[in-house]
Amino acid sequence: SSVRSAANEERATRAARRFDHRMISAVYREVAFRPPVPTAPQVPTTVLLSGEGDTVVPPELAAELADLGWDVRRLPAVGHDFWLEDPTRTTNALQDLF
Repeated sequence: SSVRSAANEERATRAARRFDHRMISAVYREVAFRPPVPTAPQVPTTVLLSGEGDTVVPPELAAELADLGWDVRRLPAVGHDFWLEDPTRTTNALQDLF
């Protein structure tokens, strides 16, 4: 709805104003030079929810995590900010945990 879009736009504007651009290069450097090593979850009910894109959680990593015991749930046709793009589907994907 247009109300939801306006609310999301306002949240994005506020977040952009608060974003510290100096920290992003350190985060990228950390990921590039010390990528995380997939391990079994520490808690058996650990859920990984992501979009289906390759950017944040590539399909190979999602499959490896699932093989290690993670409950991997992917939302098709959404981007990195899936909880803002489609809050209803995001909530529905986790409904069994509530």
